[in-house]
Amino acid sequence: VRAPAVFVGYGVHAPELEHDDFAGIDVKGKVVVAFSGAPPSFGANERAYHSTGSVKAKAAVEHGAVGWIGLRAAHQIERYPWQDWSRNAGLRPTMAWIGADGAAADFHPELKVSVSLSESAAPFLFEGAKHPYSALAKLQANGEPLPRFALPVQISSAKTSRIERIS
Repeated sequence: VRAPAVFVGYGVHAPELEHDDFAGIDVKGKVVVAFSGAPPSFGANERAYHSTGSVKAKAAVEHGAVGWIGLRAAHQIERYPWQDWSRNAGLRPTMAWIGADGAAADFHPELKVSVSLSESAAPFLFEGAKHPYSALAKLQANGEPLPRFALPVQISSAKTSRIERIS
């Protein structure tokens, strides 16, 4: 895939909580870039639910996105250094159950890109953008509202997936 990128805060679509990071920004055919987690104003259960990758992926797909780039939130950086997290990345397969229709649950083939970036790589996405990564990371760490805007980059990526049944 080769597509433009847009920053969408947390990438949370929660109209029942009067929060929509996709409001007012076109993500159709684009790669969304978002922090992990959910707004700190959410209650614990709501924050846990809206922080999950499957819920965020579904929202991105429903809004027409073709990819997802996750940025690590401040609490993750403090508790789980990138070198520890990345050491295990990609070593274990992703597991999903097969639904009655024969398709893997919570799998979104529309998302051609799905990656997490380290805090040292993330600033490159924001070079020349309306808001630098450092300012956004500070807003996120302080629990302040995050803006949404187009990024001045094109994302190029390729991936291969293999799906097999196991028991």
